[in-house]
Amino acid sequence: MGNSSANLEFENITDQPAHHFARSAYMDYSEYVIMDRALPNIRDGLKPVHRRILYAMSELGLHSGAKYKKSARAVGDVLGKYHPHGDSACYEAMVLMSQSFNTRYPLVDGQGNWGSQDDPKSFAAMRYTESRLTRYASSFDEEMNEGVVDYNPNFDSTLKEPDFLPARLPNILLNGASGIAVGLATDIPSHNMREVVNALFEIIDNKDATLNDVLKHIQGPDLACPCDIVSTPENTYSFYETGRGSFKARSIWHSEGDTLVITGVPLKSSPAKIMENIGELINTKALLSVDNIRDESDEENPVRIALKCLKGTDHAKLMDFLNSNKNTGTELNMRVNMNIIGINKTSQTMGLMQILTEWLSFRRDTVRRKFENRLRKVNDQLHIIDGFIQAYLNLDEVIRIIRESDNPKQEIMDTLGLTEIQTDAVLDTKLRNLAKLEEMALLEKRKKLMKDKESFEKILSTDKSVLKQVRKELAEDCEKYADNRTCQIILVDTPSRGGDINMIPEEQLNIVISQMGWIRTSKSDIDGKALSYKPGDSFKDQCSGSNIKPLCLIDNTGRAYNVMPTTLPNAKGYGEPITLYASLKSPVNSMTSVDESAVYFVGSTAGYGYRVSGEDLVTKHTKGKVLLTVPDSFEPFKPIKVNDTDKLLVLMRGGEGKVIEVKNAPLLNKGKGNRFIMGPTGDNPVIFVGIVNEQSKVTIFDEEDRALKTLTWADLSAVVMDNARRGKKLLGNQKKSIARVEVTDGTAGA
Repeated sequence: MGNSSANLEFENITDQPAHHFARSAYMDYSEYVIMDRALPNIRDGLKPVHRRILYAMSELGLHSGAKYKKSARAVGDVLGKYHPHGDSACYEAMVLMSQSFNTRYPLVDGQGNWGSQDDPKSFAAMRYTESRLTRYASSFDEEMNEGVVDYNPNFDSTLKEPDFLPARLPNILLNGASGIAVGLATDIPSHNMREVVNALFEIIDNKDATLNDVLKHIQGPDLACPCDIVSTPENTYSFYETGRGSFKARSIWHSEGDTLVITGVPLKSSPAKIMENIGELINTKALLSVDNIRDESDEENPVRIALKCLKGTDHAKLMDFLNSNKNTGTELNMRVNMNIIGINKTSQTMGLMQILTEWLSFRRDTVRRKFENRLRKVNDQLHIIDGFIQAYLNLDEVIRIIRESDNPKQEIMDTLGLTEIQTDAVLDTKLRNLAKLEEMALLEKRKKLMKDKESFEKILSTDKSVLKQVRKELAEDCEKYADNRTCQIILVDTPSRGGDINMIPEEQLNIVISQMGWIRTSKSDIDGKALSYKPGDSFKDQCSGSNIKPLCLIDNTGRAYNVMPTTLPNAKGYGEPITLYASLKSPVNSMTSVDESAVYFVGSTAGYGYRVSGEDLVTKHTKGKVLLTVPDSFEPFKPIKVNDTDKLLVLMRGGEGKVIEVKNAPLLNKGKGNRFIMGPTGDNPVIFVGIVNEQSKVTIFDEEDRALKTLTWADLSAVVMDNARRGKKLLGNQKKSIARVEVTDGTAGA
């Protein structure tokens, strides 16, 4: 048995390298997916599954005026006769054709649960829903019996199915399409019917029409969901010229007092998901100007999202912020990639002009075939009527031949000069009907047919007359099915707009933090040292600043954290722990309100420091970022807002001091910095750094809060030194330690 298999012989076997076979097989598969599954045909704008659904429903008699039938019946016919694939995929394609929030001009009229904009796939099973075709879908099969369609065998060669449907309107642009093939994708936006038809009129009426002429009629895409289409004129022209590009779809909104109401969202956006995303921003206090969010949608208002805003909120600025936040879903970037199967049955990327002219060519040929078929039928009818007239004029002779002749057909043909077709028609007619065929009636019918013949011949006489008929039919269909735009076109100078989180009125706040890390704010002037604190707690630091500018917290290790002041509790009570707002790794040492356009001097009590931009004091991470490297047994001092012309007084606990020029400090974004005074030790650290000028008076106090000395500019100017040098003893021979320093007519530091 084992050896006999070696003697087997197979026919039609060819030897070829494996890579040749793999390449050929992959190319065959690619062509199949592109042609028979993923890309739409320019003629009817449909993929095979959608075409087969429409054809099967038409064959079942499910027209717009018919009674609904179970969707499972239509799906069963599609699968059993034309489309041997999964029933769920076929039904989903059918559902998509019925969803008005996904398809600009729906093709299936559904009854039952067909999904919602919040959850398009929440539709009921096909055994529960019922369906029929829409009025617009009738424009695909009106001419099916007019001899304009090419038929091919179905998958098992037992039936015929149309190669395309004779669409009377350019569905490829009206409903658009999206899909992914092997190495190809298509994203064709939908458009308004009236605009597209007017563009076709422009091409028919003006053979030299350009894209600019066409774009006078087509404003831009018109999506199924009401929203704003945002693009620049140059960008719009570009994607219509090349067939590739993108535009933005943005939510529609208006103001009702302090409430911002969103009434339309982009295609494929879920209102519920948008509410969830905005709600998350509110809960995390990343969105400060919105008090709460409500879903006010109902049957009359499918989308109505109400944002209750704080008084004085700029709603336009708020929407700019939401649109710029990619996670909200209020604005989406829509791709344009118009890959289409053309009349030549090859896939290609087409611009708008090529799509319109090629579809118009298809429609012209369809109309020509339709009237050629009608003319052929009229000629056939005229031929038979001429035979009836001849038979009526010789009715007695016809009757005699039928009664007496052994071969009446041939004798009638020979006697009356009729053709075989005419003779068959006469012989197939009952005798009593022949008597009724009065000459006047026959002549009247012949006259009407001759009029139709002349009309058809006139239409077919030239390409211009055929296009005139195309124009007439387009106008009729546009009148039946067209509607107003659902999307407003907004042309902007730049392709995108940035968002700004600062959307509430600016106010000054005073912020206080305690030794145990409890923080609070007040709109009025307060003295943090005079506030009450929890038992065992006391004042740590205080600063003032704008409510819309980030607060920078520096911990004992030199790590920086940020919180927005408006998220912090007010001064009633003891406040709240700062750990609710930032994941601190060490207790807070100091804090300052950040002006991101300014420059700050940061450093440690070890005598090191540098300049840093305000932007580098800001971080979005709740765990903060490393700002300053602080040596062991030392700590950072409070950031000081400086200019290049400023001078800083540096004092050590032991009484040594100097004045340095800020401009000599390096500009860094993190690190240890450069040494600005020599000699600090653990028991003799830098105790003070602050700006001084010619009007400054510096009073030095000891640990018993007694004034040890007051320095004027005359004293300070004498100790202006380079960085890294030792300071001079500013207390003379006093052997006192400095506890605190007060500066008048200047800015206090650490």
